Amino acid sequence: MIDNSEEINFSDTVKQKDGKIFRIVDNIDETKRIIDIIKNSDYLSDCVVDTKIYSDEKKIVQHEFLKGIIHSEEYTETMAYDVSELALEMCIELEKFGICGWDLLPHNYTFNNGRWILYDFEGLSLETRKIKALARGFFKIVFSSFEFTKLISRKELGQYYLNRVKCSQIFTMIPFVNWLKYFLNLQYSLYLIRTKQFKKMYEFLHKILQNYYSENADKSYVYQPKLLFNNNLNNFIVENLQNQCISDIFSVGEEAANFSLPLNENIHKTIYIDDYELCDSVYKYVRNNKMKNVNIGVLYPLENDNEIPANYKYRAVFDNYAKKRFVSDCAMCLGNVEIDLVKNLSDFANKLLIVKANKNNIDVIKETLLSLYNEIKTAEYDSEETIILAFNKKTQFEYKEYDNSYKNFNRGYNADKQTEQIKHILKKAVK
Repeated sequence: MIDNSEEINFSDTVKQKDGKIFRIVDNIDETKRIIDIIKNSDYLSDCVVDTKIYSDEKKIVQHEFLKGIIHSEEYTETMAYDVSELALEMCIELEKFGICGWDLLPHNYTFNNGRWILYDFEGLSLETRKIKALARGFFKIVFSSFEFTKLISRKELGQYYLNRVKCSQIFTMIPFVNWLKYFLNLQYSLYLIRTKQFKKMYEFLHKILQNYYSENADKSYVYQPKLLFNNNLNNFIVENLQNQCISDIFSVGEEAANFSLPLNENIHKTIYIDDYELCDSVYKYVRNNKMKNVNIGVLYPLENDNEIPANYKYRAVFDNYAKKRFVSDCAMCLGNVEIDLVKNLSDFANKLLIVKANKNNIDVIKETLLSLYNEIKTAEYDSEETIILAFNKKTQFEYKEYDNSYKNFNRGYNADKQTEQIKHILKKAVK
């Protein structure tokens, strides 16, 4: 137990304070037992956010702080399959200890430091009566999304991927044969729960998941990092990263991913790629090579901000909520940049901003950077393009709350809204 002398005021069950995450739990004794079981299992402790008791009396636990949470709306298809498989495998393992993984669904996990991790500790319970919520959740959120991507691409679903829908409306959204199979699988899952065959139910859901995966696997091409710079330019950038003591980088686009992935593994990288297929391929590369200190996602704008231009390539860079999550020591974009992008990307960079300019826009980009930073350095990329490094930021980004800030859409009270939005997307795509 840690020092709990400091008072923590809660407006919700979870509170972030001074880079620490605190949570109020209903049953502290149950929570202690779950924590002990997880800590004594190498497999489970690697999959669940590190948690310890903060206050027995006040029923407060403290979680490890995870930098750069990637949300389920930002997963590619392969990411969705992988995290769903892990969730069900965890349920089977937890069942051996009498723990019910009643809310182990994709939106309660994140891909952090090269691995999937459950960050919603409340998804674990000793009460088996909650298992029905897991089964229904897999059908409402996971399997429904896999049905939709049989009809349209993952990209067309945008931020509504892996969102909760009403099971009663699925029959109006997919072909009858697909719906019938979906419906019968749901009913059989609920039967296994009623007859308390919990392990068999988990295994049945796992079998359904594998069938979906076999139908949709290997859609994306194989990614391999490309050598982006010559040795002199590469050494120039790395030297400046070291001089600025850079510990984390927010990278935008394929070129920035190519450069940042091979960097020292002690540097944490958040990689934002707007291309769904490319992002899926880079994710598989990171996963297969067991790369640490990497977060990756298709960072679609999660804030319903009408001021974000619809035609901007890197729309999430204009998203205020993305800035709150991904502010880093360094931000990098090595594709074609415009002035508005440079200004917004600077909000992500506390110490160093790295961009690439061409001979047509280099003067205006340098002028813009000098209005934001006290110092810039340049290095020739080729006869047409130049790498610009900006240092010593004049003012730091301050996050402001907005009325339309991102909220987690995966909640029951939004199921009607989600369903109607997805119906609209499906009809539009079919036309």
